[in-house]
Amino acid sequence: MRKCSSCEVFLLAVFIFLAIGVIVVATLLSLGILGDKNPSEVTISTTDADKEKPGPQDSLASTSPLGEYRYAGVAAPNPECSEIATEMLAKCGSAVDAAIAALLCTAVGSPQNSGIGGGFFMTVYKRETNETTIIDARETAPAAATETMYLNSSLEKPSVWGGLAVGVPGDVAGMWEAHKRFGNLEWKDLFAPAIKMAQDGVKVTPHMYQEAKGYMSDTGSKPLDKFKELRDMLTKSGSDAELLEAGDIQKRPKLANTLQVIADEGASAFYTGSLTDTIVKEIQDFGGIITKDDLKNYVAKVKQPVISTLKNGTKLYGPPPPSSGIVVQFILSLLDGFDLKFESVEEQVESYHKIAEAFKWGYAKRTYFGDTDFENGTLLELMTNMTNPDFIASIRERITEMNMTANASHYSPFSVVADAGTTHISVLAPNGDAVSVTSSINWGYGSLVKGNVTGIIYNNEMDDFSTPGQANAWGFSPSPSNFIVPGKRMQSSMSPTIVTDDAGDVTLVVGAAGGSRIITATSLVALHTLKRNKNIKQAMDARRIHHQLLPPVLNVEDGISDEVKRGLEKRGHVINPITVKDGTFSSGGSAVQGVHRVGHKEVKANSDFRLSGGNTDGF
Repeated sequence: MRKCSSCEVFLLAVFIFLAIGVIVVATLLSLGILGDKNPSEVTISTTDADKEKPGPQDSLASTSPLGEYRYAGVAAPNPECSEIATEMLAKCGSAVDAAIAALLCTAVGSPQNSGIGGGFFMTVYKRETNETTIIDARETAPAAATETMYLNSSLEKPSVWGGLAVGVPGDVAGMWEAHKRFGNLEWKDLFAPAIKMAQDGVKVTPHMYQEAKGYMSDTGSKPLDKFKELRDMLTKSGSDAELLEAGDIQKRPKLANTLQVIADEGASAFYTGSLTDTIVKEIQDFGGIITKDDLKNYVAKVKQPVISTLKNGTKLYGPPPPSSGIVVQFILSLLDGFDLKFESVEEQVESYHKIAEAFKWGYAKRTYFGDTDFENGTLLELMTNMTNPDFIASIRERITEMNMTANASHYSPFSVVADAGTTHISVLAPNGDAVSVTSSINWGYGSLVKGNVTGIIYNNEMDDFSTPGQANAWGFSPSPSNFIVPGKRMQSSMSPTIVTDDAGDVTLVVGAAGGSRIITATSLVALHTLKRNKNIKQAMDARRIHHQLLPPVLNVEDGISDEVKRGLEKRGHVINPITVKDGTFSSGGSAVQGVHRVGHKEVKANSDFRLSGGNTDGF
């Protein structure tokens, strides 16, 4: 006879607890003990975070609901994906099982941002052992790639559109590696919901439509004219020009078949099996240089996390370069030493100035990043410094001494690589385990290459490398650490982060989509949650600033007052006002997905209102 697992025993206990609760409430109602109070006399308990007086920048709430749960929570950019992940947890699946099922779901539900033609960074935390593992499934440069391959090309945007822009995909290998180490459920069971979605079709979201519309513009080039397979997917049947609109149904039968093959045969189907020849041909037919050997040689790397500790013992976990997890930690560590206040105009100006300076220092250090397996001791030394309290204190002192901001050269950067797109998923399981994973195909719909057999949309992550001899618009040279080398992984803004308290319990699972804005958005939500005691929705709704050093402007969302903006201008900041409302992700924003444990009795989750359609789930 099979013994009950600890998960099954836990779920049975939850069921019994809820059943007893229902019986007790029903009994009290029948006795008239409940139900006689005037509604105005009923006391609603709130957490300290909910009681806190909001600052002026917090006054504009959003329609994104706060998910409130007891044991587990999931935040994903599609409500179906949050529900699917929660179903996996309810079946005694691990946090990794839930995250993989959600990733596969977003491949269907958010094809403009992610999919099995891309890659990801995953941070996995195991509560029982207090151990964190990083799965690096970032794409790699093909063996035939060179650092000057895009110079003097006759092709239109060769690092962006077409097969030459495609890096060797790591998504499937990464999921396989994560499942092999941390999965509880059968591999094929994680695929079933996404396969059904692809067969039945999903509703086109406003973001999907806006990304597609940008490629059908009447001004300039129309790149979709060169990519019929993707154009057919994005347009209505029988029309080459009429896009599927928000609410229309988009079916992906070819992708459903491909997912079924991978579900049945495992990751080897993609890299050395029945799909390999087809994948290579689909990429090479559009000028790509990826070969069977490139796929065969791809490895999802298992790495140690970067760890930072704040003053109160809070620990931050994230992936090392080429991701930007350490940049988020560096920013939060810098700000941990400041007494940030947001009540008066003067306090807001001072606090936002310090935050902007922390951003600028973080982005300056990021320009030195590359694949740690290809770099000399310089990058490793920088990583050590960015988690060293003395080095952090020295930068904090420089910020304190400067009442004015400085031009970019003060921070000693190389040129900034601007990446794009992405999808983030946050999972907190009932046993205290957590997964934070950010996936990407880079630009909207990646390279625009969609397999005519597999239905896979392939990434354009090669654009995230730097090219020698190409200074940016502000005259800064490209970083040699991020030059193209065969097998190398390109720099990334992805920053999947997990936060634990001094006892080792997860308090926050957070990350974001939105290219180079991922770093600042993730940092601000974590700051508001950890330092200002906001709940996760309040932290996401709070209006944001963004500075990535280059271009030399401070982006300020509306809701931050004109008086504060004028005060920042007096500090030397060039203000770029940003209009923000539900679903404005397509206009250059960042969308955060977060799960926040409040004590030991509440789990709260939120999906950023800046990306329309997201929602949370849990139990």
